[in-house]
Amino acid sequence: MRLAFFGTPDFSSIFLNTLVNSHHDVSFVVSAPDKPAGRGRKLQSPEVAVFAKEHNLHLVQPNDIISKDFFDSIRNLKPDACIIVSYGKIIKKELLDLPKHGFINVHPSLLPKYRGSTPIESAIMAGETISGVTIMKMNERVDAGDVILQEEFDIDPDDNYADVLNKVTKVGPGLLLKTLKMIEDRTARYSPQDESRATFTKKIEKQDLLINWNQKAETIHNKVRAVYPLRSCYTYLDGTRIEITKTKLTDQASTSPSGTIVSVEKEDIVVATKDFNLRVLRLKPENKKEMTAGSFTRGYI
Repeated sequence: MRLAFFGTPDFSSIFLNTLVNSHHDVSFVVSAPDKPAGRGRKLQSPEVAVFAKEHNLHLVQPNDIISKDFFDSIRNLKPDACIIVSYGKIIKKELLDLPKHGFINVHPSLLPKYRGSTPIESAIMAGETISGVTIMKMNERVDAGDVILQEEFDIDPDDNYADVLNKVTKVGPGLLLKTLKMIEDRTARYSPQDESRATFTKKIEKQDLLINWNQKAETIHNKVRAVYPLRSCYTYLDGTRIEITKTKLTDQASTSPSGTIVSVEKEDIVVATKDFNLRVLRLKPENKKEMTAGSFTRGYI
């Protein structure tokens, strides 16, 4: 099949690599424009753009994907399908209708649950023990298209964002190839989503990452692992901001006020929450490198 690929982060480039190494013709790659990054604010290309350049793929990085020039470039390409993996922009109906088989999207949740931009983080925060990957044919509404294939995987109790993303990249590429074969063989089935079961994620703001020790230990633990290592939850100790990067649940009922340091052990700091004590295993003090809680206590407390 002749394909156009839309994607931006490193997560997307894993899927692009799979397609490039298949029998499919990836004729066109679309990624976000370069952006200033780092202290020097030098322009930096997104990972998909870097991959496309390294493999001599035709790359475009439009600021405006509803422009006539971009629309015409897709129309002239006449792709059998457009594959979209974490591209980051809304695709208008006029563009969705151009490919013969439409836009095929890879979404890291079991739709219709966790539509939107933070499906992995939201699933972990909710304490889900099962998630998965959905391949769907896109329509005008966000993550509401017909489902073609899904595959589940387990979320373990201490899995963080990176762990779950890794599971997505192990399951997703093969599922995408299977979907494309079904489309080629005309055996693909398109199942409408059950709107009554749909849930929606929201953007996670900086203030959402502040730890509320009055919450249950499991709620705090899930929040910490849901965003790391993409971001970190944080708290304050004697006015100093401390990022908490890894925690572990205990079966010790809290008897001290929430947020109290109950004990300082060899490698852990034990903190009281609303219900159970929570072990802090790793943290990052303000303007310092990430370290074990034990290293922190030996050097700072």
